[in-house]
Amino acid sequence: AISPYLPRGDPVLKPLIYEMILHEFLESDYEGFATLIREWPGDLYNNSVIVQAVRDHLKKDSQNRTLLKTLAEL
Repeated sequence: AISPYLPRGDPVLKPLIYEMILHEFLESDYEGFATLIREWPGDLYNNSVIVQAVRDHLKKDSQNRTLLKTLAEL
């Protein structure tokens, strides 16, 4: 609910805050997660942490097209 209101420019929050939001979406809403990945600049969060989280989810659902596309974008 708060993701649209998080700053994306100056100022920015700590990367951990953005990562927590992304993880929450990854747990509950793949489409919402993919939207945030497209909308948020990659320098807001630690890319390698998010890539690993997506790869972990793909171990459970290896044919999920949304996750595969998002992983490619990352």
